[in-house]
Amino acid sequence: MEPMILYRSGFFWIEKIKTAGRFLKNLLILPLKPIARTFSQVRTGLLERFHHFYYEVFPRIDFVKKKFRKKIYLFIIFTGFGLLIFWITSMFLKNEVLEIILKNMFLTVCVIAGTLILSYLVFIAFLYLYQYYAGEETIQEQARAASQEYVSEFLPKIAKIYGKTGKGKDETMAGLSTFLVEGFKKKIRTRMEEIQEICSTMFDFDTLDQMILEHADLFYSSSEKITKSNFFDFASRNHFFIRKNYQNRISIHDFIESARMHRENIILKSDYLVDAGGTNKKHYIELLYEYTMLRIRLLEGHFIFSNQPMFEDLESGTGAAIFSIYYLISKNQKPVRKMEENDHGQKEQKEYVEKVMFPFKNFIGICETEAGVHYLNLDRRVNRILQDFGIRDTKAFNRHFFPDFFWYQTDQAPERTSKLFRELDHAFIYPDSRRIIVGGKRMNRIYLKKIELLDEKIRKVQKKMEKRKIHIDVDKETRYLISSGKNKYYNLLLKFKHFFEDSSKNRLKILKLEEEKRKLLYLKNQNAYRHSYIEKILTISETTPQCNSGKTIYRPGDIINHPDIIINAYSVKLTFRLSDCWRYDTHYMKSLRNNRADQSELNLIDVPEWDPSMTLKKEDILTMGYYQEADLFGISSDEMDLIHFKKNQKKN
Repeated sequence: MEPMILYRSGFFWIEKIKTAGRFLKNLLILPLKPIARTFSQVRTGLLERFHHFYYEVFPRIDFVKKKFRKKIYLFIIFTGFGLLIFWITSMFLKNEVLEIILKNMFLTVCVIAGTLILSYLVFIAFLYLYQYYAGEETIQEQARAASQEYVSEFLPKIAKIYGKTGKGKDETMAGLSTFLVEGFKKKIRTRMEEIQEICSTMFDFDTLDQMILEHADLFYSSSEKITKSNFFDFASRNHFFIRKNYQNRISIHDFIESARMHRENIILKSDYLVDAGGTNKKHYIELLYEYTMLRIRLLEGHFIFSNQPMFEDLESGTGAAIFSIYYLISKNQKPVRKMEENDHGQKEQKEYVEKVMFPFKNFIGICETEAGVHYLNLDRRVNRILQDFGIRDTKAFNRHFFPDFFWYQTDQAPERTSKLFRELDHAFIYPDSRRIIVGGKRMNRIYLKKIELLDEKIRKVQKKMEKRKIHIDVDKETRYLISSGKNKYYNLLLKFKHFFEDSSKNRLKILKLEEEKRKLLYLKNQNAYRHSYIEKILTISETTPQCNSGKTIYRPGDIINHPDIIINAYSVKLTFRLSDCWRYDTHYMKSLRNNRADQSELNLIDVPEWDPSMTLKKEDILTMGYYQEADLFGISSDEMDLIHFKKNQKKN
């Protein structure tokens, strides 16, 4: 889908403020760079804090109103009671100084009480006004951010998503994978920033980034042996990107030798090592290599492998990588020998050697649908393949292969999936419910108003054309006289001429208005799509499949702040954007239908019908193909198996 820049679900003044912010960002190229950057950081920080505050406060607005109101009432009551005591005292004492103090205190209290009441009203009015224009989306976006943090940090990474047809299994898998990939990218960028912070005084990262873009093909291999060898040649040709003011202080030979010695002795002490405690020591060359590979990882993409058509990123139109079970083979296979005919028709033995295909790197996820079909528990051949090819081992050792990894499988019933695979799942995920929250309402009202105005213009033009047509309608005789060129009908002929010219102009005008209307309808639908959300309640259970049966439903923030909430089974409400979940085509299997239809020898209109007697006959049993009924009817298995063959024989 082509990315579009659309108005958010607020009013135009919100967009004006954002435009001003973008303009200030562009000032970074001017001498005002430090000021503009500081302003941008302060603005972003304040907005994030306000949105977080708003997310916590507005859903509890009734409680907030009562709390503020109660404090104001208590202040007025206590101060009023105190003033009453002072007033009674002043009446008995008859002291002018006391009266002046009392009046000043009364005025001060009135000003304070009035200010409090006015501040309370302004605060509540602001919350409601902001909620009307942009608050609803702010709340949902903050809920999505909390959901993303929960999924990245706490949700099991190897799980079975199950449920009946229409429960949103694939939708849930797509949404969770979006959150996890966002977490991957965030982790990559954070680590790159950490390495830059550690090594920025020694290495020239600007030059390194430019050179990586020019020579990225050196590092696309999944083999560290290849990428490390290429990196050493690449870095050594560029003096390891050491800054010029450091090149005179560092001996390249000693620098490289210390890296070799560290590889042989991980507890070695050296000035070129970053010590994070224990055996977690990194040489500066290792950090440079890690930074390079992280930069390459962002260039490579392909964070998701899927066995159904799926977008990895809708904005850029990037498709997910196609999953293959051959990628999971971890055990070496013996060569296979087969007798085949050569070009001369002679039989000879050919040897087929294993072709290893392992394109995986760290920061990847696998999304498999219909796991019960592809890894059927009752199919012994599937179980043998999972064992003999080491596919089960790949799933078992995934955490050691890849520190950052996820693998989700969906099916209607988890028990259908082979036990060899199912017992390695960390958890079961059941989508209990879903609710779509339609957004962009304010902007869509503007679109609808514009569409109504266009409809009114179209009706006016059509009415004008119809009125002109009726006014100049003539009979056949008059048309004949006009065609004969009689002068007395010249004026009428001019009217016809103008009528046809006006009709052509009006038709063109209608076409333009309808085209504009179609564009507005497209923008309206896109605006609703971009600013709508899905709330899902998921039940996560570690041992047996479970669903929510009246248990507490936690928010992501509850779990983030109190991880001890997580028990054997719990329910959590997550918030997704529509674009997080609607990245796949559930009807991709229609290609199988089309293939079978192309081979079909029977049309819908020609299918056998039930006899009006409504009695079951032998022909009906053969047509339906139920072996159980065939046994009861006394029809042999051979006859059942050959029915399609016999039909083909008749046709041929």
